[in-house]
Amino acid sequence: MKYLNYHKKFKSADDLKKWLNENEIESRGCYVFENGDWAYIDDPGLTHLYRNGIELTKEIKAINSYSFKNGDWSYKDKQGFWHLFRNRVELTKGIKANYVWSHENGDWMYRDEQGFEYLFRNGVGRTKDLIGREVFFLL
Repeated sequence: MKYLNYHKKFKSADDLKKWLNENEIESRGCYVFENGDWAYIDDPGLTHLYRNGIELTKEIKAINSYSFKNGDWSYKDKQGFWHLFRNRVELTKGIKANYVWSHENGDWMYRDEQGFEYLFRNGVGRTKDLIGREVFFLL
């Protein structure tokens, strides 16, 4: 059996695509993120996201994934909901998020099924209620 060096760093998606082809890994597409993480989409359409040689999405059936500059990462599940992780902890656990984002300063946000957006700073949520008043809450 051939050992694959998943710790390899790629400068571009072209470098990654070449490596995938050389190692006979079927791929519909691939991406190298600014923070050095990389991902590819396999033939059934699942995304595999890697950081420092470890597959972050190994136990997950992700149909899309994203790695943020600050080290947070996210994936989209089969139902179309996004899950956001920081330091191996899911920030969006129990939330049906149609969209997630993590900012470089550590703030993060998600959009719920009704289109409302929730922003979190230092664990405190900030959003606006239906008549435009700002609401703070703890998650």
